[in-house]
Amino acid sequence: ECGRCQSDPPVYFCLKCEENFCDKCYNDLHSKGRLALHQKTHMSGWKKCFCSEHQEELLEFFCKDHSGLVCCECVAEGGTHEKCVHLGKKGSREYLFGLAQQQSDLLKNYIDAIENLTQQESSVFFLKIYDEIKIQIDKTISQMLELVKKTQVELTRQLERTREESIAELEKVRGTCSELLAIAQKHSSGFD
Repeated sequence: ECGRCQSDPPVYFCLKCEENFCDKCYNDLHSKGRLALHQKTHMSGWKKCFCSEHQEELLEFFCKDHSGLVCCECVAEGGTHEKCVHLGKKGSREYLFGLAQQQSDLLKNYIDAIENLTQQESSVFFLKIYDEIKIQIDKTISQMLELVKKTQVELTRQLERTREESIAELEKVRGTCSELLAIAQKHSSGFD
């Protein structure tokens, strides 16, 4: 029931007041001033839970030792549930909401860590591929430079052979020309 009028069923739980309110009482109380800044949660999704051991008893306590909900019978039995807070007590719901927020934050951090790890693994994978490609490129460049050097040496040898052959050919032509010139001079001196 509503914590204010104590007659209508609760619709909202005020996180700051730590109290259940019907729609009318919540809106009347929280419409102005600092109370208007309070956060509320809709109670339509809240279900009454019963103890698995004491099936007819509501789970009204939160056991800090076991981080779980227990009923009044579990608390009364004593021994295993010594640090329990009643869910209707001021501060207990805030404590539970704090735990839920911590679990939510831990889950978010876990998901972020997995995403970061996945990205790092991808980065490591791409860096490894980059290194392998760089090695292949460096190897190919070395092979090309070696081929260029061999080709340069071969072309220089061919050019030298061609030059020597050309010089030898020119020497033959020069020798032939010298012989022809000597023959021509010999014949021309006979005409004088």
